[in-house]
Amino acid sequence: MKKLIAVSILLVLLSATAFAQFKVGFKADIAPEFLAVKAPTGDYKDATPDDNKATFDLLSSSFFDATELRLTFGYTGENVQALLELKLDDLIKRGNDTATGGLDSILASSFGDYYVKGTAGKLYGYFGNTADRGKTTAGRYQNFNDYLRFKVDNFGIITGVTTTTGSSPSNLAVTAIDVNSLRNNGATSQAATKGPYVSFGLNFSPIFIEIASDLGMEQVINATNANSQSKVGGAFRVSGEKVADLVNFDVIYRISGRDTNTRKDSNNTGSWNNSFGLYANLALTDTFGISAGYSGAVLVTEKNDVAGVGTIKTTNPFYSGIDLRFFFSGVDKLKITFNNNISFAGNKGSSSATENNVGVTGTLSDGEKDSWFALYNALGADYAITDKLTGTLQLANVLGVTKEEATGYESTNTKDIFEVALSTLYKFNANVNFEAGVLLGITSEKDEATGSTSGDAGYIYFGIPLRFKVTF
Repeated sequence: MKKLIAVSILLVLLSATAFAQFKVGFKADIAPEFLAVKAPTGDYKDATPDDNKATFDLLSSSFFDATELRLTFGYTGENVQALLELKLDDLIKRGNDTATGGLDSILASSFGDYYVKGTAGKLYGYFGNTADRGKTTAGRYQNFNDYLRFKVDNFGIITGVTTTTGSSPSNLAVTAIDVNSLRNNGATSQAATKGPYVSFGLNFSPIFIEIASDLGMEQVINATNANSQSKVGGAFRVSGEKVADLVNFDVIYRISGRDTNTRKDSNNTGSWNNSFGLYANLALTDTFGISAGYSGAVLVTEKNDVAGVGTIKTTNPFYSGIDLRFFFSGVDKLKITFNNNISFAGNKGSSSATENNVGVTGTLSDGEKDSWFALYNALGADYAITDKLTGTLQLANVLGVTKEEATGYESTNTKDIFEVALSTLYKFNANVNFEAGVLLGITSEKDEATGSTSGDAGYIYFGIPLRFKVTF
C-alpha cells in the first residue's frame, strides 16, 4: 500500500515535468545533544531508585534518533503546486516493518509534508497534511527554536502540563489544542499526527471563506479494527487580510466525531468534539505588531440504550484560551517576540441519572467540582551579529494548576517549568548552517490537600544542544 501511494504520486509529478517546473530536494537536520545533565530537587522520588540520582550524559541521543533526512519532490505550474516529502530517516529506522492502521497512519509513517493545491478564478482547493492557519498565522509572532523542550507554537488552549513524570527532561510536555488550523479537527494536542485533509475556498479579497474535512480516514479506512467507526471531521473559517491596511483576522469553527448510530461495536456511544476561535493581528507599524485571540473547546458524548436509564449524556469541561502576542523590530538588527497564553476550564458534578459530567481530573459526583488554570509566557530575542552569525536568547515559563473541591475537602496540584536558552546560528551559505547553544531548566510540582501538604518535587537540568542543517 505504501509503495503504491508513493509510486502513484511520483508518477503524477513526473508526468507534469514537460509543462511546469519540477524540483528535487534533500534536507538533513542533525540535532544531537552533546551534553545533558539532570539533578533531582526537593522531594523528587521516581519509582526507579536510579532515576533519583543526578545524571551526566555525553551524546545521549543516537545518531538516527537525532537526525531527520528528507527527500522532497516539488512541482510548480501556472495554477497548481505540489509537494511530496519522503521520510528517509523513518524508512531507515523501520527497515522492513509494515505500518498498521488507517490511511493516515500509513501516510504518516512514510511521508513528511505533502500537498497538492491549485486555483481556478476565485476558487481554490487543497489536499495534503500541512497546517493552514489562515491570515493570522503565528509565524511572525514567534521565533522559538527546538532548543526549548516545551513551547506553544500556535493560537489555542493549554490543557495539560507534565513535569516530573519519568527520569528525563525529554518527558516534559505542554499539551495544547491547535484551534486555528484546518488540520486534525478532532485532535486534543498540537503534537497529534499530521493527518490528511481536503479543503476548498473562495477568494473575495480581502475576505476569504474556507471549508475543510479530514475525511475520517483513520477510522473509515481502518476496516481491520473491530472498534472503528465512521467519523467526520471538518472546519469552517472566514478570514480577512489587510482589512483597512491594518488588520488580519480569522473566525473558525471545528467539529469532529460520530453519532451513536454509526458505531461498529456494541458500545452505542457517540461523541462530538467542538472547538472555535476568533483571532486578529494588527500591524500598527512596520516594526511593531500585536496579535490576540480567544479559543474555546468542549467534548460531549452520548451513550444510548443503557439498561434502566436510556441515554446518558456526558459533558467534559469547557476549555478556554486567551492569546496575546507582541512583535518588535524597531532596533537595527534586533527582533523581539513576546508570546502569552492564559487557559482555564472547570466543571461540576450532576445528580441526574442521565447526566455524567467529567471534570479536568475525571468523573465528578454530585457536590464535586474541579478547575484548571494555565499560564504560558515566552520571550525571544534575535540579534544579527553579522550577516552570517545570529545570536538568540529565549526564556519560557509555563504554570499549570489543577484544583478539586468537595464537601469538607480541597486539593491543589501546581506544576511549573522554567527554561532559558542561549544559542548562536552560523550560516555558511544559503544551504548550510550550524547552531550551538546552552539550555537551563527548572521544574517543580507541589500537592496541597486538606490536612496535608507535600514539598516541591522537581529537577534542574542543563544541556548543550547542537544542530547541523543541510538543504539542496
